Amino acid sequence: MKQWNLTWGGSDFDEGYALTVDNSDDVYLAGNTYGFGAGNSDLVLVKYDSLGMQQWNRTWGGSNYDYGNGIAVDSSDNIYLTGQTNSFGAGSSDMVLVKYDSSGLQQWNRTWGGSLGDSGNAITVDSLDNIYIVGGTSSFGDIYGDIVIVKYDGSGVIQWYRTWGGALDDYGMGIAIDSLDNIYLGGYTYSVDMFLVKYAPDIINPVINIHKPTQNEKFREQSPDYNISIIEENLEGFWYTIDSGTTNYTIN
Repeated sequence: MKQWNLTWGGSDFDEGYALTVDNSDDVYLAGNTYGFGAGNSDLVLVKYDSLGMQQWNRTWGGSNYDYGNGIAVDSSDNIYLTGQTNSFGAGSSDMVLVKYDSSGLQQWNRTWGGSLGDSGNAITVDSLDNIYIVGGTSSFGDIYGDIVIVKYDGSGVIQWYRTWGGALDDYGMGIAIDSLDNIYLGGYTYSVDMFLVKYAPDIINPVINIHKPTQNEKFREQSPDYNISIIEENLEGFWYTIDSGTTNYTIN
């Protein structure tokens, strides 16, 4: 049975793209607002309690276009937003990370990127409250866009970043961490198709690498929807999955 429904916004476009809940079952909604904030569009964060009562809202951005794409909460109920900023940073657009406490006070913000376009699309935290963002980068890797994962500690200090992709456009769209802090990346790639990568946690310097299978593997689409097949799991903990389309293929 539906408990309640809510809307938030002004006279212009306002969009919610991601949400999460904290340890007290408060609800946080992240997205974009064109009606409030400092610029053409800003990141927006709205907090509700479990009864649907708004607690507060916050906007973040500058005079240009800034977008909120992902949200995560750590063990202390700090909130992390990621997205894309055209107002700040080094390039035409940069990945952005903003941290708030549970009262809505901004703790810090960080941008990551180079001279071209970079964005954060999804975010998660591990058991130690380290922060992982997956997205896309045209500044590093291939100019058409590669998948990027960036790790920060809880103080906003960058630990490492890694890129992966082929000769065409590749985008990281989702990220998750399991109970052992293994990290899963998902997204899509014009170099292959749909993908899923798993790698084991390495605090210092993880290596993201996709290996070919040791034996021929055949795969084929089974329905009009995407068919995901695990091609390899090696001792380093990497998985790779791919959508086959409508034709049989052999990878070797």
